[in-house]
Amino acid sequence: MRKPILSAVAVIVIIAGAFYYFYGYRNRTISADISSIAASTDDATTTSAVKTALALNKRVSLFDTHVETTNNIVTLTGQVPTDDDKRVVEEVTRGTRGVASVVDNIKVDPKIQAINAEKRYVADLEIKAAWLGYIQNNPDLRSRQITFAVNSGDVKLSGTVQTVEQKTAAELAVKAIPSVSSIDSSALSVVSNTAEAPGKPPNQNADDDTRLASQVTSALDRESALTQTQRIKTRAKGGVVYLSGTVASRAEKALAGAIARSVTGTTAIVNDLEVTGRK
Repeated sequence: MRKPILSAVAVIVIIAGAFYYFYGYRNRTISADISSIAASTDDATTTSAVKTALALNKRVSLFDTHVETTNNIVTLTGQVPTDDDKRVVEEVTRGTRGVASVVDNIKVDPKIQAINAEKRYVADLEIKAAWLGYIQNNPDLRSRQITFAVNSGDVKLSGTVQTVEQKTAAELAVKAIPSVSSIDSSALSVVSNTAEAPGKPPNQNADDDTRLASQVTSALDRESALTQTQRIKTRAKGGVVYLSGTVASRAEKALAGAIARSVTGTTAIVNDLEVTGRK
């Protein structure tokens, strides 16, 4: 009689242990796993928010800053050129929602200043080329006297247009260009000219190749972002402009092609410019 009782007790103990394992320990682990996943999601959201805040800050947006978040504690690594830049990166991070504290491991290296300046220079050239490409495909604005200037992503529009709609179209075109930080169009005036038929560029004799090449050369010389325009050779034939010679970067090559295309009378571009780097 005693044996069956002991066996029954053993079975009860085993069942109780299994019950505790599956419904106690296992459920607790699952709950902990769910909490861990939720924390990881929060950390990923915080990391994304910090990266966005840094990208929107004009001063530090071009620095390669690595952001990592654990339990809402953000660790920053990377390099900046000055102590002030390091301070700005940390302040922007601390001011971002979801950040509990910051571990700032960013190193200060003055050499980064030159690298950053080169990045801004190339970015400005790309912005200018994008603007000229837009103007080329918009005859209504192409015939207007619009001056476009860009410095470190800040764009200034000046000159004249005929209608408020033209000014708005120019502003929207600039805002659509990647890497543009701000736009100032206060110097772009709306001046109605009833004597001029809107949307029609000045007459240009497409057969006058010498004149077209000269106009392209003048347009290139007026562009301060092109560092060595004397090394660019232009010729035209039947409205097709041929560019040859050397430039310092791919961005300058693209910008030179966009400028040539924007000259009235140009029907096509053959861009044979060679990129040799800065000397």
